Amino acid sequence: MSSKKGRTFTHLQWKDRLRIEKMLKQKKKPGEIAATLRVDSSTIYRELKWGQTVQRDTHLVDRMVYCAETAERKYQENLRVKGPDIKLGNDYELANYIEGKIADDGYSPEAALHKIKEDGLIFSVTLSRWCRQ
Repeated sequence: MSSKKGRTFTHLQWKDRLRIEKMLKQKKKPGEIAATLRVDSSTIYRELKWGQTVQRDTHLVDRMVYCAETAERKYQENLRVKGPDIKLGNDYELANYIEGKIADDGYSPEAALHKIKEDGLIFSVTLSRWCRQ
């Protein structure tokens, strides 16, 4: 994915998060960290927000710190809930109909399409059977 010619975007990796944590402990500024990791400074600020957690020191004082583990956990959780968009456009009524026919009534996908045609149902999206050649 890119927005400007020659620019590509990648996700931060576990090793990047560890480097961020280490550099913050060395009192490096977000701009310096961004330059070292070769990312935009907004990426670092966003990452710092994601990885923010409360840490209690030996004097029982709570303070907000960046934790690579917290950031990685949130990243992995977001990956799990992320999925492809519905292939039927925005016709959720059609998607629910086909899902019901397959899951509840035991239809095959092709049989569900035949049932739509047989019953004269009309949806905003028209589907046809895929043919192998």
